[in-house]
Amino acid sequence: MTDPAIRKKVEARYVAPIDEAELACRIVEAAGNMQRPVGMTAQQALTSMSPEDEGSAKRSARAAMEYWRECIADANRLS
Repeated sequence: MTDPAIRKKVEARYVAPIDEAELACRIVEAAGNMQRPVGMTAQQALTSMSPEDEGSAKRSARAAMEYWRECIADANRLS
């Protein structure tokens, strides 16, 4: 078992805040080859979508974020 202090230090190198709304909006923008209106926040863009599309975008962002967490956890496994 690894020292918790060492694990925390290693994990801290890979942690960065991710805005779920911003990530969701960028996924939609990339997938649809479009751009949100100038001055509109990611949250505003998401809430302007149909509830189904907003939910789909948020689920996509959460899936991407979970994948990153798994990759970071795998990279941080110390022997």
